[in-house]
Amino acid sequence: MNKDTTDQVKPFEEKVKACAHCGAENPPGLLLCLECGRDPISGRDLFMPPEIPVPGAPPALEKATTHQELSISVPDPVPIADPALDLAITMPDPIQVPEPMPIPTVEDFAAPPPQRPLVPPPLYRAPPTQPKDLAPVLSHGPRWTVGLVGLILLSLLGMGAVASFASLNLPGGVCLGSLWLVAAVLWLGLISLRSGESRSTATGARRRLLISLGQRLFERTPSATKEQPAQLPIVQIPQLTQPASYLIYLNSTGDRTSQLAQVLLGTLCALVAGDHIELASQTYDMLTSSPLRHSQETVNRTAVFRRTLYVGAGYLEKLILEQLRQTTSTPSTRDLAMGVLRQAGADLLDRIAADSGEAPPLQDVDAPDLDTEVAALREFCNELKAFNPELYEQLSQEVEEAVQDFLRTPGQRS
Repeated sequence: MNKDTTDQVKPFEEKVKACAHCGAENPPGLLLCLECGRDPISGRDLFMPPEIPVPGAPPALEKATTHQELSISVPDPVPIADPALDLAITMPDPIQVPEPMPIPTVEDFAAPPPQRPLVPPPLYRAPPTQPKDLAPVLSHGPRWTVGLVGLILLSLLGMGAVASFASLNLPGGVCLGSLWLVAAVLWLGLISLRSGESRSTATGARRRLLISLGQRLFERTPSATKEQPAQLPIVQIPQLTQPASYLIYLNSTGDRTSQLAQVLLGTLCALVAGDHIELASQTYDMLTSSPLRHSQETVNRTAVFRRTLYVGAGYLEKLILEQLRQTTSTPSTRDLAMGVLRQAGADLLDRIAADSGEAPPLQDVDAPDLDTEVAALREFCNELKAFNPELYEQLSQEVEEAVQDFLRTPGQRS
């Protein structure tokens, strides 16, 4: 009976084949596995698109997963050393505990040093428009005088030319007629001479125009202005308990012109260092044209903006900020210095000296002394000169030109 059973099982085992992918038993001759639906012989998915090799790409690794890889490995049984003794169990490796993190200190939370701001992109402003309101160059009185004198002269020349032609004096008539024609052109040109000026409120650039008899005699035309905020050094200075104009005056040397320039320049630097005003560099081309010549020059100037209101007791500081509040445009350093000097008068240094002598002593014990404030201002000026020498040189030049122009006027000489 056992022999018959064995003969019946053998034919069945020979007709069963295992799938190469999942290991399921399938009858031979099937194209798809009954369990996973793949090719029983290769274990490949027949419904997936074939892989197309790409030239130059590394060959992909074939990942064939078989039922042997999916099988779960059971660890060997724990060896028993002696039944009478305790079980000898193999312990895992000890867990490595990392070292504790360091405790942060006050230095870790300290603020980083201040970084200089990134340079913003330059701003291009359009030039001022052409002047529309043209006014006569000559005032009412001189225009009437030129008109009457011109009429009399033209009448005399005209009568002389007519008399010469009547007496058959052709050379004399031609000469007097030519003089009459030239005088008539000059007379009409002076009578109709008009000028106009337009100013850009954003940049302060001016455009001038002078015309006569419909012809442009003189014109100054600025181009588009490139405006760049000035880069300043980051220097911490104490709050000024004394006005900056007093401090600079006490340390100024030289003649009256150099003293005025030092006082104005030092006060401007103190206001800039205290974030009360800000500076910007403006550059544009100025075209000067006339019937005889054309010329072009590049204008570089420093524009001054009001940033915060200064409430100190400085004499010059108040004048500077009053000028900035009164003007609707952004004046240059030279225009600002000229306005302050016109308002202050010729006794500027005498007023500063008198005010500094009458100033009450400091009551705050913790306030920095005068030497500390002067050293702080000098440090900022030196840092500005080293960090941005072009800006410092431009400031100095514009202030010196304004002071010299002011002292050249009658009655203002020292």
